[in-house]
Amino acid sequence: MVKNSLTNLILRGISLVSKFFLMFVMARLLSPEELGIWGLMNLSISISIILVGLDFYHFNAREILAVESSQYVYYIKDQFVLHLSSYLFFLPLLSILFIVEILPWKYMLWFYLIFVFEHFSEELNRILVVLSKSAVANLSLFFRTGFWVYIIIYFLIEEPDLRELPTIWFGWVIGIILSIILACYALRKLPWNIIFEKSVDWGRIKKGISISLPLLVATLAFVTMQHLDRIFLKIYYSEAEVGVFTFFFNIANVAQVAIFTGVIMIIYPKLIESFQKKDFDQYKLSMRKMMKGIVLGLVILIIGELISIKPVLKLVNKEIFNDNLNIFYLMLVNTSLLAISYIPHYSLFVRKMDFSIIFSTLVALVVAVIANFILVPAYGMVGAAFSTMTGFAVILILKSINAFRHRRI
Repeated sequence: MVKNSLTNLILRGISLVSKFFLMFVMARLLSPEELGIWGLMNLSISISIILVGLDFYHFNAREILAVESSQYVYYIKDQFVLHLSSYLFFLPLLSILFIVEILPWKYMLWFYLIFVFEHFSEELNRILVVLSKSAVANLSLFFRTGFWVYIIIYFLIEEPDLRELPTIWFGWVIGIILSIILACYALRKLPWNIIFEKSVDWGRIKKGISISLPLLVATLAFVTMQHLDRIFLKIYYSEAEVGVFTFFFNIANVAQVAIFTGVIMIIYPKLIESFQKKDFDQYKLSMRKMMKGIVLGLVILIIGELISIKPVLKLVNKEIFNDNLNIFYLMLVNTSLLAISYIPHYSLFVRKMDFSIIFSTLVALVVAVIANFILVPAYGMVGAAFSTMTGFAVILILKSINAFRHRRI
């Protein structure tokens, strides 16, 4: 157990570092405009995966865990039939990204290729986790998010002719394909020979969609709010501003990702388990550990980022980043607000107060949209950063109020 947890942390740590290095190399070797397109592509893929997935895996995971292992293949089949059906609707609809010029038409094939493969890999990874194959799931995730990055970084540095976005996307696709192969291999012993003995259970699928819909709304609202600023920058300015914004966001966001991986993912299972078992002493202990881990982690990581940002910019050696360093400091505030909001979030989550979580997220999204409409046209990147900050502040305040009200439940 300890060995698996350590391996998980190491693989996630390597993946996290790879993202930092990739962002640094891209900022150094590519143009701010290309960096902006990279950020918009990632955002578009993330939101598209949420739309197509419909958050159905939450429902399906509970269903799978309630049946005999010989029945797993039917539930997996039903899930992927749903996803294939949703492709028929969403694949044409997503062309709006190119029609309204969020993304250039010449990258449409890359978008659809990465989007479909990435979604397929992500759903397989979730199934591995549900089936308690966490070691394989972590390795599959590493291939998808970390392994390929180091190889691509080498080619970007050594081969000037390959310094373009398709090179990076090619590496990404290869990483995803490797993760899919590994996941399929890990699932090979399931009784796939009986998969067509039962027809697709559309009634169960409809039930799952109705249950998953509120979670889908909350997830979509949160991801949209978190990345809405880049869409407004693209609409009112250009890819260059989006590129600078994306660079500072990814650097600052290292702290939040590290805290989520190194603190929350380790503690929250114990938090949920102790609360469900009504072991409130253990619950309070786990909550205090989470709070201390988040606060201490923020202090250490933000100090580290403040110390390292100027040397990093010196190595990047592009004046546009130096001229907008104030955006990075605002991003650190955003990162801190988001990380701290995890404390009341999980207090509400263990109490199954989904409505409070969804309501807080939707209100924050509305506030962020209004703020972006007002601030981005007038203040550019500063306005975009403040708009997102406003959204995170609203989430933190509303969730904290609700968590305080129900702290004795």
